[in-house]
Amino acid sequence: MSRIWITAVRSPVGVLAVIALLSWLANDDSPPAGLSVSVAAEEVPPLKPPASHVFTTGGRMDSFAFDPVGKTLATAGWTGPEDDHEGWKAGTNPGDLHLFDVATGKEIAHFDEECGAIFDVAFSPDGQSLATAGRVPGSPNLGEVRIWNVALRKTLITIRSQIGWSLSIAYSPDGLLIASGGFDRMVRVWDARTGKEIKVLGQPSTASSLMFSADGKTLVAGCRGGTLLLWDVPTWKERARFENEKMYLLGADISADGRFVAAGGPLLGEGGRIDMRGVLRIWDVNTGKEHRAWEVDGHLANKVRFSPDGQFLAAAHGECSISNVETGARVALIPRSSSSAADQIHFSPDGKTLAIGSFRRVQLWDVSGLWPDSKP
Repeated sequence: MSRIWITAVRSPVGVLAVIALLSWLANDDSPPAGLSVSVAAEEVPPLKPPASHVFTTGGRMDSFAFDPVGKTLATAGWTGPEDDHEGWKAGTNPGDLHLFDVATGKEIAHFDEECGAIFDVAFSPDGQSLATAGRVPGSPNLGEVRIWNVALRKTLITIRSQIGWSLSIAYSPDGLLIASGGFDRMVRVWDARTGKEIKVLGQPSTASSLMFSADGKTLVAGCRGGTLLLWDVPTWKERARFENEKMYLLGADISADGRFVAAGGPLLGEGGRIDMRGVLRIWDVNTGKEHRAWEVDGHLANKVRFSPDGQFLAAAHGECSISNVETGARVALIPRSSSSAADQIHFSPDGKTLAIGSFRRVQLWDVSGLWPDSKP
């Protein structure tokens, strides 16, 4: 197995990123104490594959997603001056939604329809629709979910029943369901064709990450208070619960085969203070046992993503690391100058590209060297 060292470009840190993080913290509970983890300290020999395109948006980028075949990248966020604190509180910052061609790096479209700030975006399995989670335009507290037609660049369905901002969104693999989570500490399941609410699932704290398993049988929610919940679809009965004591969970994922779930986030110190140390954890879903856990010192751990084949876990924590799920060995490292709650990370559908986004840009990295002898 080849090991990779990847260098990255510095991303600017916006003032409103700090404001957004503090706002999220103010809306949540502090988890209990007691987390114990080991430190992963593997050194990775240098090998520098070339970086590909950088996608730059006009405004703040809070989320991005590949389409199902990896040809198009959608970025979502909001625009406005970074020091416009009053506008942010009032909800007057406009949403910002772009499409880019992955092969050329060129912008395909900018959705110019009026909407509020967007915090998460997801493609439908057929690539014809986008679902977004965000704020009602001009409202300080109300959230909304929108379903957009990609070809027409316009909203098809608007859902405004979420009390508090909608922060996370996910499509089911068959494209029939959408799940959203927000500051009301509920996960809501919608009919993606009509916008009708199907189920409301309570949770201990705000869902910062939502995803369906690849087979569509499980809905996973990573909750900021440290709990990771799995529900059975379509009975909506709780299937499993994993607790992360003394951890502020910002990212979660489930492997394609449904065997593992992972979580990432900063540790909490005395009085619930955010610690710059982060922790990454993996559990075996079938046994309920922790498979692996390790600290990442000096950085705010954030999003985690399994590679499409489930061999690797990528994590954003200042630098971005890729680790072997079975052995825990670090196989790639992407040094970065800063990290925040705005960091995003995704593998392309074929697993050959890792995309890292922060604030106003998304950078693509060639990680096909992780599979030197075969396709992922």
